[in-house]
Amino acid sequence: MRTPLALFFISLGIVASVWWWLATPVTLVRAPIDPAAKLECVSYAPFRGEQTPHDPNLIVSPEQISEDLVELAKVSKCIRTYSIDNGLDRVPELASKAGLKVLLGVWLGRDHAKNAHLGDAAIALAKAYVRPGGLVWTPYAFYAGHDMVGFAELAYEPDGEEECWIYHFFIDLRFQGLGYGKRALALLIGLVGEQHPQCRAVKLTVHPENAQAQHLYTAAGFRPAGEEFMEEPVYQLVLAPRC
Repeated sequence: MRTPLALFFISLGIVASVWWWLATPVTLVRAPIDPAAKLECVSYAPFRGEQTPHDPNLIVSPEQISEDLVELAKVSKCIRTYSIDNGLDRVPELASKAGLKVLLGVWLGRDHAKNAHLGDAAIALAKAYVRPGGLVWTPYAFYAGHDMVGFAELAYEPDGEEECWIYHFFIDLRFQGLGYGKRALALLIGLVGEQHPQCRAVKLTVHPENAQAQHLYTAAGFRPAGEEFMEEPVYQLVLAPRC
């Protein structure tokens, strides 16, 4: 009995020694590249200390994200993100100021409705910098406390703001039926009047079978414009001239 037991402990000692050897820190030689050269892209998550993406109430401050991006801009040309929750919806704007490109990612879970909303929001954020159609795209997120309850994007011609278009307007399914859509739409129309005083009409499209959205828009003063865009009817709100 002693011999097998001794062999067991000897084998255990050999295995432990091998694992210890494998875990020994090794000093790596610097990659043979120009010390002034930057990495093409790095993954980025802003969480520090006790911060965690699993906390739905956590909003990482823009100041903290800016600090990280300024440092990353010294060593990389680009960052890759994996979410637009927890305040990461500010990353594209702040990265642009730091001179970084962004590969914007979205974390998809089991909530299919939330996945769809996050996908729309990510596309809207990307449009603000890609500027498809040569338009100026300005994204807006609507918050109730720490929760992003909705999203929208305003688009207009850079040399003519007589018409402003609302795209990607949505309220998260979890917050629908609570009046957020009405308040968010009124807030967005107010922002158009304040920030784009030359705008004379706000337009948007709505699915012909989405009666709930049609009711929301008509209650806010939108009326059918008698035209279609991308096979959906266009609704228009005529704004009063500003003195």
